[in-house]
Amino acid sequence: MVYQMLDCLYDLRYKAKILHRDISANNVMWEKQGDEVVFKLIDFDYATAVDDEGRPASTTAGSKHRTGTLPFMAYALVKDMADRHKATYEPVIHMLCHDVESLYYLSGYSMTTMPNVEDSVKRAIYRETVSSWEDGTLHTIACVKGDFLKQHTIMNLSLPPQSLSLRPWLLRFRRVLKAAEDKLEAHQYSGSSEPFDLETVGGTLSRDAVVRVMKGEENIIFSTRSEKVVVPPEAFGSGAPNVKTAEGTTNKDQAKKHAPVRRAPATKAPTKDTKGKKAATAKIVTPKKMAAAKASQVTDTASKAELVFASEVVTIQGLMRRGPTTRSMTRKSLAAA
Repeated sequence: MVYQMLDCLYDLRYKAKILHRDISANNVMWEKQGDEVVFKLIDFDYATAVDDEGRPASTTAGSKHRTGTLPFMAYALVKDMADRHKATYEPVIHMLCHDVESLYYLSGYSMTTMPNVEDSVKRAIYRETVSSWEDGTLHTIACVKGDFLKQHTIMNLSLPPQSLSLRPWLLRFRRVLKAAEDKLEAHQYSGSSEPFDLETVGGTLSRDAVVRVMKGEENIIFSTRSEKVVVPPEAFGSGAPNVKTAEGTTNKDQAKKHAPVRRAPATKAPTKDTKGKKAATAKIVTPKKMAAAKASQVTDTASKAELVFASEVVTIQGLMRRGPTTRSMTRKSLAAA
């Protein structure tokens, strides 16, 4: 149901420039076409035409800045209604991202209410959470819906036996919404003047991105600090790697933790005696000599380093600094190849 509704919402928005704005249990119908179940979105009473940025193109009474069926409205929209009398109130414009969040609440509602449960006591327990979305003040409903966006709430959500297998799927849906929330917050606090797509929250809630995460094809990594990219020492030719943050700074202290301890192997170097004859002698390389040799490295060559982000591996070009190549180094390189 969700995948078909995502296709419908995005096609409406980007092909017809229409925003539905009322995703709810009563507005999603289904029928069987052969062996396939086809879902259909109905009731366009609250729908509105939108401009290129996804904002309502009309300011008539039928195109309010936000609308919908309360139990399924996005958290930000319910909070908007609850805070509208505050002196610091700023209206939240209903956009595509809010309809995507409505699908999340519709999913939770369907998982807890659609399965047939004969025991009335158990049925009431399963429906307790979603029933609270329509009872109480707007502040209370906003708090309850905000809590439904938290992982521990979904982990502890009472589900009918028929819906238990869908819990991981609902958790992934929650994760992509949480990632969108974090990205929007980071953009707002950055004060950046660069263009930012509010409809998909910087691409986090694009159709393809949402589907990939919900199908488990892509992971999301949350971090309250700058994302660190660790480049292996081989890419720089030094004993300690550089650790780069998203801001482009280098953390040398943390780099030392990633630097492997290496012992210099003994190598053989040819020498000549006074009579012109060759004799094999063992040359011992100490850590001090190794450091001095690295300091004298002057040639830049390209090396490939692999950076792993989530489930994807990206290959980039890094710089390697090397000095003169010795025979022992050549033999080791050939052996490694």
